[in-house]
Amino acid sequence: MLSKVSNRFLAVTILAIFVIALVGIILNKSLENAKITSTEIQKTAQTQTQEVAKVDNLKGYLQVMVVDSKTGTPVEGANVVFSNLDQLYTTGKDGKTQVIPMNIKSTGDGGITSQPYEEVVIGVFKQGYADYLLFNAKVRPTTQDKPQLKVIRIVKASTAYASPVFAMEKYSSDMAKEVMNKMKAKLNSLANSAQEIEEIEISE
Repeated sequence: MLSKVSNRFLAVTILAIFVIALVGIILNKSLENAKITSTEIQKTAQTQTQEVAKVDNLKGYLQVMVVDSKTGTPVEGANVVFSNLDQLYTTGKDGKTQVIPMNIKSTGDGGITSQPYEEVVIGVFKQGYADYLLFNAKVRPTTQDKPQLKVIRIVKASTAYASPVFAMEKYSSDMAKEVMNKMKAKLNSLANSAQEIEEIEISE
C-alpha cells in the first residue's frame, strides 16, 4: 500500500516538474519574442528619425535674377528680401543676387506636393519700379555650384506711388514636369481604355 502511494506521489511530482519546465520554456520564448519585437521597433524608429533628420538637414541654394519686364535687361541695384531670412541682398550688373543658402524642410509623405522644399516670399524693391512680391516661391535642394535660379520681371512705375505687383508661384518647373508626366500617363491610360471599349463594341 505504501509503495503504491509513493509511486503515485513520485508520478505527480514528475508531472508537476514537467509542467513547470514547460511553462518556463513558453515564458522564455515569449520574452525573447518581446525583446526581438522591441529591438525591431527601436531600429525602425531610429531609421525613421535618421531619414527625417537627413531631409531636414538638406540645403537649397537660391539665386534671384531681376530683369526689366518690358526689355528683359538686367536691373542693377534692386533690393531683394526673403520672408525667412534677416538679410538684405542687392543685384549686381548682371541683375543677379549672390548665391543664397537656405535650410530645406520635410513637407510630408509621398505625394507630388510632399517633396522637400522651403516655401518663401520674395520681395523686390527698386526706385523707378513698382514694388514686387512673389508668394509661394519654392526653394528645392540644390548644390552651391548649381543654384536654383528665379527670374523676376519687375515693371517700371510712372509714379513713386504705383500699385505693387503681386505674383504667386504655384509650381516649380520640376514639379510642373512631374505633374505633366502623371497627367500624360493618365491620358494614355484613359485613351487605351476607350479604345478597348470601342473594339469590344465593334466586335459585338
